[in-house]
Amino acid sequence: MYKGSFVDGDASGKGEKTWPDGSRYVGDFNNNKPDGKGTIKWPSGLWHVGSFEDGKRSGRGKETFPDGSKYIGNFKDDMRSGKGVLLWKSGVKYEGNFVND
Repeated sequence: MYKGSFVDGDASGKGEKTWPDGSRYVGDFNNNKPDGKGTIKWPSGLWHVGSFEDGKRSGRGKETFPDGSKYIGNFKDDMRSGKGVLLWKSGVKYEGNFVND
């Protein structure tokens, strides 16, 4: 289900989409896909706040995992890629380069 702006029949601009599996995205759309700034929450409890490009996580973002661990850094093609920081709930921290998650 989609609620928001349309351009030429496509979801474009600000909107909110909920998928059948319960995933929910609120933010910018272009050509029916998340594109720009937004927030998505998956049924697993994983949250992502950041940039999207052509429906994929891209650029800077922050993720919060169901257990409270966090990742802050770069994404490319929907994967953690480039510089980032992973903070586990236990307090352990990894700061460095990520490649394909």
